[in-house]
Amino acid sequence: ICVEFRVSDNGKGMNSSLIAQITERHARGADAKNNRPEGKGLGLSIVAGIAHKLGGEWRLSSEPDQGTTCILLVP
Repeated sequence: ICVEFRVSDNGKGMNSSLIAQITERHARGADAKNNRPEGKGLGLSIVAGIAHKLGGEWRLSSEPDQGTTCILLVP
C-alpha cells in the first residue's frame, strides 16, 4: 500500500534545467530570487529528503506558464 500526496498549482512553472537542480539546497530560480527574496530555496530539498527517509519517492513535473505538480509517494 502506498499513500500519494499531490500538490499542484497554476503558477509560472519551471523550465527543465531548474527542475534538474531543484532538490539541491538553496536552489532558486531567478523569478523566486526577485519576487520572494525572503525565501531560502529549501522547500523541495526538504520534500526530497523526507521521501528518501520514509523509503518513498517524489516526482516533480512543471512547464513554463503551466504550473507545477509535486507528487510524494510514501509506502
